[in-house]
Amino acid sequence: MVPALAVCRNAARLLLAAAALFPAAASRAQPLTLEEALKAGEALSPALAAQRYAIDAAGHQLGRATELPDPRLRFGIENLPVTGADRLRYDRDFMTARAIGVMQEFPNPAKRAARGERAARLHEVEQANLAAQRVLLRRDVAIAWLELHYAQRARDALARVAGEYALQIDAVAAGIARGRQTAADSYTLRALQEQANDRVIEQERIVSRARIALAALIGEAANRELAAPPDVAQLAPSGEALLARLAAQPLLRVYDERESLARAEAGLARATRNRVVVRIMETLNNLLAESRAQTLKQRGRPEQSLEGHEAVVAAVGRRDPEGAARAMRQHIDSIAELLRDGSGSSHPPRRPPASA
Repeated sequence: MVPALAVCRNAARLLLAAAALFPAAASRAQPLTLEEALKAGEALSPALAAQRYAIDAAGHQLGRATELPDPRLRFGIENLPVTGADRLRYDRDFMTARAIGVMQEFPNPAKRAARGERAARLHEVEQANLAAQRVLLRRDVAIAWLELHYAQRARDALARVAGEYALQIDAVAAGIARGRQTAADSYTLRALQEQANDRVIEQERIVSRARIALAALIGEAANRELAAPPDVAQLAPSGEALLARLAAQPLLRVYDERESLARAEAGLARATRNRVVVRIMETLNNLLAESRAQTLKQRGRPEQSLEGHEAVVAAVGRRDPEGAARAMRQHIDSIAELLRDGSGSSHPPRRPPASA
């Protein structure tokens, strides 16, 4: 009975090991979705990790900013002779004194409150930076994933074309044997097949480069096969929905928090009662607010910007890459024209497009 019991125990261990291995193997075999790639990119990003540490560091300063400065220990020797018979002796000359003590600074309450406000605003800035970096990272991962996906689709399409040429070559060979076709037809098809094979090889290089670019963002997960792309029809929100979410845009929130930080620093400068520092901080704060608001003061800027974005999204929804690129170029040109007109700078008139 003992050998039988040992066999049962070994069989149980093998079953447990297989149960532990099969899910891992199944997860590796599953296609990589876009959402999984985005999560992998966020988990492996050193920039996001560094920004989280920056948030922790700023958070630790929240309580300390309003506290009194640390007391300082002071000690030394005053009036120590450096010449004569008592040179460097501290125990002979009655003018030589040894001093030791603790010094504590007591900043005014307004200054301590201003320091606390600045620390709170700095913490908010770091949090906004994390959200903005996360958005940019997700954009980069999505672009890399889509580039790899469509590079693979182009490679597969070219491979099918090369296969079709191979079938036609076989059919032409039978036609030549029956006298229905000439050798020139076979040579033409073989030349086309070689061109298709060359394009397949070139597209394989493009796929490899796209996979390397994705692997730089998400690691080994880029070696998995890709799943089907998401529905691009979801990329067509209404203009009202875009405007409603505009205030929550992470990149814009960074500027909001930086303005709040600038105001807090100006308040800290006023609390120091140093007029020079106050003037400098107020000037910098005004320049920051003016530079941000300047782009929205141009006449028709918000409406034209929204129309340009909607044109790009509509082209993407139609699966029209040329139309999307054309709409983006037109949008950039129109915004640049508005900025030139709004700044009042002189620029040469644009030449009319050449007629076809």
